[in-house]
Amino acid sequence: MKSLPWNAWLLALVQPFVLSVGALNVFLGGLVGAKLHPNPELSTLPVTALIIGVSLNIFPAAKIQHTFGRKMRLLLLPLSVVVLLLLRGLQ
Repeated sequence: MKSLPWNAWLLALVQPFVLSVGALNVFLGGLVGAKLHPNPELSTLPVTALIIGVSLNIFPAAKIQHTFGRKMRLLLLPLSVVVLLLLRGLQ
């Protein structure tokens, strides 16, 4: 059997941790939400806001990547975040 490259071993080692982030986010989001608001019905509101925010931004991000390319998207989006944060800081 041929030996696997180092990157394959590293991926096999790290992948379980990466895949557990979603479940951990939902679990801890409910606990943190319960501490933030006394009403238990609103305890999952932070996780719900995260899921809705991601789902609303998938298509604009894909359109930007399709229009400008992957490299330009990786340059434009962080730059736009910095500009928006600076504008927010000026208010």
